[in-house]
Amino acid sequence: MKKSQVYIIAPLVALVCFVAYYLNFNAKYERAAAEKAATIQKAKDDAIQAQNRLRLRAVQDALAAQEKRKADRAAKDAAEQKKREDRQAAYQNRDKAQIGIAKWRERYERLSKEATDTKEQIAKIERDKVTLAEQKTFLDKLAAQSEANTKALSTVLDKIQKADDAQAAYAAAMAKLQKKS
Repeated sequence: MKKSQVYIIAPLVALVCFVAYYLNFNAKYERAAAEKAATIQKAKDDAIQAQNRLRLRAVQDALAAQEKRKADRAAKDAAEQKKREDRQAAYQNRDKAQIGIAKWRERYERLSKEATDTKEQIAKIERDKVTLAEQKTFLDKLAAQSEANTKALSTVLDKIQKADDAQAAYAAAMAKLQKKS
């Protein structure tokens, strides 16, 4: 072979070998790059799915927490409402009790005054009773004296009547005697 051919053939063979090697390498490289890209994509997809699962779990936890807070708030509101209602009922009961106390106090004062008035009236009646008993005794004595006086006056009137009758009889007898004479 000629030396000039070696210069051509050797680079051609080297070129063919290089092209074969390059094509083989390129196919493996593209496959490896595709696998690597697929692996990276799968890792990204897995990471995205994991993040989505975490987000979903976080959303579910947030919703559960929100429901719990809502339930707690509702329970707290119900407890506060009950507390307000109990306080209102206590205020109403207190007001009712105060009204009742005022009513009973007024009634007590009225009854105390009536009792005092009644005691005064009883004392007055006792005094009047004593006075009336004294007056009765006096009137009984007076009535006895009056009856005695009435009897005495009756007796005196009877005597006066007898004396008048006797004087009339005497005057009649004297008139008869004077007529006869």
